[in-house]
Amino acid sequence: MVEQQPATLLAVLVANSERTQEEIVDEFLRCAREHQEKATLTVRTLQRWMKGGVQTAPRPAQRRVARIYWGYPMTTLLSPPPPPATPIRPPAFIPPRAALTARTMSPTHREETSGSGHKPRAIRHASLLGMRY
Repeated sequence: MVEQQPATLLAVLVANSERTQEEIVDEFLRCAREHQEKATLTVRTLQRWMKGGVQTAPRPAQRRVARIYWGYPMTTLLSPPPPPATPIRPPAFIPPRAALTARTMSPTHREETSGSGHKPRAIRHASLLGMRY
């Protein structure tokens, strides 16, 4: 019998976590509370994400918490995993929300940077002048 390849990187991470899906959902929700995000997750939603082919994009708060919790952006989590022989490298450290400055996590900053992936103009110009944010 041939073992079926998981559909997403998220499915691989969940399978390797040695936790039940219910435990993962509880930890995800705890992570959301700790980072002051209004994100929700159910076991059913987690299962849909693991299967891939998600029709409705996860909400921004869910995407932010997923990146903190699993260490990968949602697009990567929902993508097919690397081939089985390829080791899955641990993601770069993402600091907890409390460690980030109030400026970078303010609602204004989120609006300025949402979707574009670019720094707001003021920050780009400040960095050109050698100022750090």
